[in-house]
Amino acid sequence: TSFEILSRLHAAATRWAASWVRAWPPNRVFRKQAMVFARWFFGTRRPAAAGGTRPSLTRRAAACDLPGPMRTENLAVMLTDMKGFTAATSRQSRAENAQMLALQDVLVLPVVRAFGGRRVKTIGDAYLVLFASPTAGLLCGMAIQDRLWDYGRRVPKEEKIEVRVVLSLGEVRLVGPGAAPSDVYGEAVNLAARVEAEAEAGEIWFTEAVRLVADRAQVPAEEVGTRQLKGIAEDVRLFRVP
Repeated sequence: TSFEILSRLHAAATRWAASWVRAWPPNRVFRKQAMVFARWFFGTRRPAAAGGTRPSLTRRAAACDLPGPMRTENLAVMLTDMKGFTAATSRQSRAENAQMLALQDVLVLPVVRAFGGRRVKTIGDAYLVLFASPTAGLLCGMAIQDRLWDYGRRVPKEEKIEVRVVLSLGEVRLVGPGAAPSDVYGEAVNLAARVEAEAEAGEIWFTEAVRLVADRAQVPAEEVGTRQLKGIAEDVRLFRVP
């Protein structure tokens, strides 16, 4: 039966692991530790019968101490990047730099939240934000630029905060709880980072995928054209909010 086959495979794996750690390495202390690990990993009991469970597997999974569950979702990815931040850090003190980032949070973060965005993390001055709706992401980008423009016209030029905003759309892998993921991976994130290098401060650029599904009645757009982006195999068709 399949149960007997699994039992034999389990026993064979246990014997192989035990013989391997006895033969290598020569250090007795390390060999003893390796033997303990092998017994813990492979277990000394036979596999459970059909319908049974192996509690040790649950304990082993818990012992891995993973950062959180990983899942896949189709989301709009927004990246923002502050103009001149790198140059500013070279001439500012740490306190001045922290004050500038705090001011950006005060101006931008409430807008992100108002449109349902989830800020996953910051990378220096840059925001990485997720939206369930590409339209909401574009409207949020427009609101961010409006707010920063309004702030900029009331302060000296050197105190202005200007950002470029980029959106892409695609399947991403989220790490952590649903309401507050700790990180995000995927082609949509990589693509947004590449497009960000093409945009100018004060602009909102987005990919063709965003254009195809966003509500055109709410978000005006003009085509920028196709660009060959580093690390992207095919040319990418890009748009921006005029």
